[in-house]
Amino acid sequence: MRTELISKSQQIEFDSPPKFSLVERRMIFEIPDGFKLYLKKLESPTSIVGFILQYGYFKSSGKFFYVNVFNSEDIAAICRWNEIDKNMIDWKNYHRSTLHNQQKIIRTYFGVRPFLENEKVMVFSEATRLLKKQKRPNNICFPL
Repeated sequence: MRTELISKSQQIEFDSPPKFSLVERRMIFEIPDGFKLYLKKLESPTSIVGFILQYGYFKSSGKFFYVNVFNSEDIAAICRWNEIDKNMIDWKNYHRSTLHNQQKIIRTYFGVRPFLENEKVMVFSEATRLLKKQKRPNNICFPL
């Protein structure tokens, strides 16, 4: 029998981008000068908004999120600040290769390695160790 470590609502919260106030949103999605030239090279409004969203979400939470959970208020604000018509955003045209390339650029900027098999083994080992100590599940999952 599989044990559920976190509730369904906690799983949804974990898989969703953080929620920001207007002031926080402005600070989180402020792009460093080093990325501005890169953004000018992007041809698609979707790629521009996607990059800014991924940058801000990673800056805030240390992880990336699926396009289908991007916050509509964040999208609208980024479009407004960058003078992009939000009706031009089409996530079907945000190709997987573009998404992964942008994530690599963002990880490199923040000095973070990708989460590969070695890292999975380390996290699983640590979670197993903590579970054997009978720690509370929430105290195991969220810090990892």
